[in-house]
Amino acid sequence: SDPTDWDASLAVKVTNANGEVITGAATCGRFLLVGGQNFIRSYYLGMASPRDWDWDSLSEQVGPVNWQSFVPVTRYQGSDAANFTFFWSNFGPAMVADTGGGPPSLIPLWDPIRRSVLGEAFQGMEGLELSRFANIEGTWCPEFNEVRFAVSFKDKTKNNALLCVNVDSAIGASQNQGFPIWRIRDNSNWVTGGGSLFPVSTVFSAEVDDNGAPTTTGKVRTFCAQDGKVYEMDARTNCKDDDTYAIKMQVRKDGYDGYEDGVREHEKSVRGMYIRTTQVGDFDLQMRIVADGGQDASFDSITTSSGQRKWGAGNSWGDGSLWNSAGEFVTEDVDFHCLGQKFDLEIYDNGEIEAPIEINSWSLWGYVEDRR
Repeated sequence: SDPTDWDASLAVKVTNANGEVITGAATCGRFLLVGGQNFIRSYYLGMASPRDWDWDSLSEQVGPVNWQSFVPVTRYQGSDAANFTFFWSNFGPAMVADTGGGPPSLIPLWDPIRRSVLGEAFQGMEGLELSRFANIEGTWCPEFNEVRFAVSFKDKTKNNALLCVNVDSAIGASQNQGFPIWRIRDNSNWVTGGGSLFPVSTVFSAEVDDNGAPTTTGKVRTFCAQDGKVYEMDARTNCKDDDTYAIKMQVRKDGYDGYEDGVREHEKSVRGMYIRTTQVGDFDLQMRIVADGGQDASFDSITTSSGQRKWGAGNSWGDGSLWNSAGEFVTEDVDFHCLGQKFDLEIYDNGEIEAPIEINSWSLWGYVEDRR
């Protein structure tokens, strides 16, 4: 039929006389999600007629700030499918989960970044600009298994960072298994005539070939755009944004206090750390541990080539190529001397590592001072 010819008799009234406004709609499996800033409902079509729409209220407090932040994701297992739709609300990021057997449910995802979504800076993470929540956009990056939201940090007038949530961790949180895992993707080194501004005014995904041209037989890649320019994210050609701006890496984990061992209130001495990383070349990876909000601190670093051995090294034979190729995980020993009750750990590179490094795991070790 003519797509411009709408049968008004099939319309379904969503809002009531309380002045509600629809800000976004999306699908979640067989359900149609419709919401405003303080509500979200799931609609499903019954069998009686094209007018037989039933609905369930998922929330009368939380709803989408816009339609651009909706991101549907489907997971398949055998012949079954589970559907998850992410969106941004005035409270922060949320997810609707449809796992079959009943109406979908609303899952808040904002707790790990609750200070930031209130506009407050906390432990190295900037607060968001609340007045620009309506400009937040979202996209699905299957290559890295994450949903990415383009957001604005405090006092910015354009989106300048990505908040990325690991999809498996969000699904786990919906099943009371852990918390959503978030990471920040930005680049303070990206300096233009207007200052430092990571170009993510809009984000989207597209299927492209190896040259970046649209195709139906390529890979789904994530793109960002700003001021008339489009950039492919996660390109493997080098480790600098736009071939120019070094990308800083930082990992922070706080709250090491010995609670699981029953020694939270005891004075402890952290003496070292074991960390497993890929060996990617002659670069330094820095570590810092901070006790009790800065009462004590200790620093050390490792070289990400110490686990690499060359074929024929020290002999007259061999061509000098790497015996164990870059990408192997190697355990390194880090030396710390830090005294306190609660510890925060930071791992960073100051933008110096120009290789796709991976961190597999780490563990801290030390002593309980008053039990030695």
